[in-house]
Amino acid sequence: MGAPVGVGWAGATGGRPTGGGPLSGVRVLLVGTFVAGPFGAFLLGHMGADVIKIESPGGDPWRERGFYYSDGMRSIVVDLKKPEGREVFRSLAEGADVIVDNLRPGVGAGLGVDYPTIAAYNPDVVTVSLTGFGQSGPLAMEPGFDPVLQAWSGQCVAQGGDDIPVLYTVPVNDVSAAALIAFGACTGLFHRMKTGEGQAISTSLVAASMYMQSAELVRGEFPPLLRRGGRDFTGPSELDRYYRTKDGWVRVQASVGTTVGDVRDALGVRASDDLEAAFATVDSTTAVDRLTAAQVPAAIARQHRDVVVSGDHPGRFTHRRPEGPYTYYRPQQYMSFSRSSYEQDMYPPGAGEHTTSILEELDLGADERERLVDSCAVIVGEPMKPRILNPYR
Repeated sequence: MGAPVGVGWAGATGGRPTGGGPLSGVRVLLVGTFVAGPFGAFLLGHMGADVIKIESPGGDPWRERGFYYSDGMRSIVVDLKKPEGREVFRSLAEGADVIVDNLRPGVGAGLGVDYPTIAAYNPDVVTVSLTGFGQSGPLAMEPGFDPVLQAWSGQCVAQGGDDIPVLYTVPVNDVSAAALIAFGACTGLFHRMKTGEGQAISTSLVAASMYMQSAELVRGEFPPLLRRGGRDFTGPSELDRYYRTKDGWVRVQASVGTTVGDVRDALGVRASDDLEAAFATVDSTTAVDRLTAAQVPAAIARQHRDVVVSGDHPGRFTHRRPEGPYTYYRPQQYMSFSRSSYEQDMYPPGAGEHTTSILEELDLGADERERLVDSCAVIVGEPMKPRILNPYR
């Protein structure tokens, strides 16, 4: 049975010392691939939970391209189609607090990782299941991927306006669904703390999309207020848009009551000057400095690298040098806690990198571990060498 919150099993997770964070002592099993499932479990690990990623013999196909989403986890490769593999999973699940999966409806039951099966021997468990289109309905069995949901939900057309539909290069549905996974897991743990009862929780990429578009999807007896623009839409008005400068772009978001004349005065141009021409005569830093001094909200439109290396947020990023030629920066803590602060030192695992150590923690002897490896019920792997690739570009 799962241990009470704060008392659960804890191990040496992903090279990060245990014993810190608000979810320290919470054990999470992840049976998921690609982005939303792993990232949801990652967020729990980011708050101190011990996360074990249970991978199929082929491994997570997104593990190298999306290595960051598995940061801080340990990986064990288990063939859940084999009886011996399912026994290994059961041994892990008997002490789990939370189990996250992003399997299609019905698949988990066939593998023995569904809530009714697990709750029969661990009634305290909280399971969080993510699907593309929900647990029931005509689309329930369809595969759900972020770009598909962007198109299906109307996001791409809304982003493109009257022109060609535009894909968000950030996987917005996946990332939002991951937040719902973490939120649901914490809510389930809170419910268990109050009542002693575990439960099954489910969410979907559709739910995440509806949540993000809650304002846009409201319908009523009033004309639509959608702002439309083309593929290169820079903004709906002179005081709410992007402007090209001598060395880049600046975003202006003027407050109510601000006039075009106020912006001209801030830039030091003539009252008759066109704003586009005025911005084109100054560099981005000068434009933002002058607008800020005049209390007109503005910011430079920066590249991702500028955000990371600028030093605007001390301590928010750490530099990693994994094995191989690559180096990368990763965000640090997303939030801070006054009573449960902790240091993070998280790395992405290779598929099956921790298989041996996890089996040892299950008190399986050398002969039994060897038997499982020989039968291919489990696979021992090596550390991962991340590939620095943008998923959508």
